Amino acid sequence: GMAAIGARMLAPEKKQAEAEGTVQLRHSGEGAVLGTIGDMIEHGFNRILTIMAEWAGITGTVEVDFNDEFVDAVLDSAGVLALVQAWQAGGISFETLFWNLKQANFIDEERTVEEEQNTIKKDGIPNAPKAANAK
Repeated sequence: GMAAIGARMLAPEKKQAEAEGTVQLRHSGEGAVLGTIGDMIEHGFNRILTIMAEWAGITGTVEVDFNDEFVDAVLDSAGVLALVQAWQAGGISFETLFWNLKQANFIDEERTVEEEQNTIKKDGIPNAPKAANAK
């Protein structure tokens, strides 16, 4: 049950070879179960806190939002390269590229697309002819 899923998620990965797709399928299935349980607990907390707020005479909306990211996103160098190539080819937007890099913890989660684009403009294009960096 829940304890077994939690123990497997916290335990170190097995040393034997296991196809990456198999590992991702197993983790996504366990993540879906935990997500469903988390949603039910979140709903219960919302109800409890709403009742407590009413008893305390507090008006307004009470809302709890649990973190539902149970498994860190894994993006290897080949995945990063594929994303960058898709962006360069016009297949995805910079915002999509940026979001995926944030999910994989390559970029600070607090950083916005606008901050990143402003920094890129400020830094200029590396190794470009001087005219390309002219302000």
